[in-house]
Amino acid sequence: DRDKTSISYFTADLCRPIFFNFKEETVVSGIHGYKYWMDSMFMGNATTNETNACYNPQPDLVINYPDETHKTLNPELNMPLIDGLLNVSACKFDSAAYVSFPHFFMADPILLDQFDERSDLNPNEEEHSSYLSLMPKQGIPLEVAIRMQINILYRPLKYVDMLQNVTPTFYPAVWFEVTTELPDDMAGQLRLLEWVPRFGNIFGYSFIGIGAGLGLGGVIVFMKMRAVARFV
Repeated sequence: DRDKTSISYFTADLCRPIFFNFKEETVVSGIHGYKYWMDSMFMGNATTNETNACYNPQPDLVINYPDETHKTLNPELNMPLIDGLLNVSACKFDSAAYVSFPHFFMADPILLDQFDERSDLNPNEEEHSSYLSLMPKQGIPLEVAIRMQINILYRPLKYVDMLQNVTPTFYPAVWFEVTTELPDDMAGQLRLLEWVPRFGNIFGYSFIGIGAGLGLGGVIVFMKMRAVARFV
């Protein structure tokens, strides 16, 4: 069976590998599988997940305008990266783009606190988690759901009057999902495929039992024939 550890894939959209960690055993359309999901560690900042340090740099609120000398935040940091955001600015032509799970699922509550409590943001696992389920032996995907949200960092911009005094806010721009499910005819074939090894074991042990029975019967008949021959 496949290990109950993790599965990783490289995605060019995020310029990094993504990791699905084992969550639980599951049943999809009557087929036994292992469910792996992207947990909070994937979107964790360097404090939460140290291995994310190189993929998840801190936000840069200093704008390098052409008519000004180059500025840098190092070694001073003027804004920490909130847990639950993945900084993909370097992967998106230095745009202020940050990826999270939809509705800031599994993120620091401070991201939800940016908005009015009457907003439509309502993070929950059923609608906003990313996962995949595989057949343990064959590795065939049973169901896949990839859900991501793209957020834009609204920040003060010197030459844009309406943004000069704005409070830095990670604003959801769009979220999307890609899901796959097994059609009924394929599910039936995979259920049969799941049973093939079991049928092999059943028939194998059955033939072994039949062979052993016939052998034992032959030995008994042979012993009886020898006993009869002694009395003749």
